[in-house]
Parts: sequence; C-alpha cells; structure tokens
Amino acid sequence: VPPRAAAAAPAAPAPAAPCQDQGNSICTSVNSFSNWDQALEGNGVGGPERLPEVEFVIFDIGGVMTPSPLLAIEQFESTHFVPPLPKRFISKAIAAAGDDGLFQQLERGERTLDGEFVAHFTGYMAKYCKEKGVPNNFQVRHTLRLFREVFAAGRRPRPRMVDLVRSLRRAGVLTAALTNDLRCGDRFFLEQNADVVAGEEAWGARL
Repeated sequence: VPPRAAAAAPAAPAPAAPCQDQGNSICTSVNSFSNWDQALEGNGVGGPERLPEVEFVIFDIGGVMTPSPLLAIEQFESTHFVPPLPKRFISKAIAAAGDDGLFQQLERGERTLDGEFVAHFTGYMAKYCKEKGVPNNFQVRHTLRLFREVFAAGRRPRPRMVDLVRSLRRAGVLTAALTNDLRCGDRFFLEQNADVVAGEEAWGARL
C-alpha cells in the first residue's frame, strides 16, 4: 500500500471550465491542475521539488484521456434521427436498464458486440422509444452506427492529456489508466503512455 494517496487526474476541456462529466468521481476542473503543469515545466509555483509529494496518478480514459463517449452519443442523437431524439435520450435509456442492462453487461465483458447483442439492444431501444412516446423508429442500422461512433471517440487521445502523462512519467511519477472496457479504445497508445492499464472486464465490475 503506497504511503501517500494517489492523485486523481482531471478532464481536459477549455481552460478553467467546469468538468462536463459530473458523474465521474475523479473529474475536476482543469484550473485546479494548472500548478502541476507549472511544476512539471520547472517554472511555476513550487517548482519541480514539489513532485516527490505525488507517487502516482490515476487517469480515467473516457472523458479524460479521450473525449467523453456521452458527447458522441449526444451528437448521434441529433444527427441520425428525423426528428432528432431528445437530448441524452439514449444515455437515459441505458441507465434505465440498471446493472443488468445490455450495455452494462457489454462493459463488464459479459457480452460481445455480436449479432445477438445488436438485435437485443435494438429491440430494447425500440421498446423504450415507444414507452416514452418518442416517434422515432430505432433500427439495427442505428445500433451499429451508434457503437461505431462511440468506439471511434475512444480511439482519439487528447494530445494535451498525453503530453501531461508523459511529463509525469519523466518526472518519476507512476501513472495508471482505467476504463470501463479496453476493447472500446486504442490500447496501444494507452500502454505506451501509462505504467498500468486496467479495464473493468478484468474483474467483472463497472468502474
């Protein structure tokens, strides 16, 4: 057990903007992390001698190292349906399914994104639309496109955050990257830029 607690890394939107992923327990504002950047460069408050106070930093992946999948889902809702789905409709549908929902099972590695999953998820979304009085007809092509865009978002690392992780490692700080599902992102860039990479499918629990 490390003698000091790990520091949690923030998301990286525009400077000083509040974090968009309020449900993320390790999410905070970029502004609160600015002293880290200054210390790493050796020309800010405290200087590099402050770094030994931190032994390791844990980064979330979706919404921190890469754009939030929630943003990809919201964009999908507004661009692939006529009329557009209500904002965050799909996210609410996924949450309404509870821990045993199809999406949740996929994240835990209990299901694969195969034809059976696509058919069941499409059926669930079509039923949810009907229950909520939404006129859209959710079809297989929507499910396929949705997951394609969500996975694509997970493969676009934020250069700003990659630079930060590399700076931490050069300063001797250990780094770890956590994700709900490693299969949804580009594992190569993670393994090249973190000392430890862990996904929830390794132990069957959502992070």
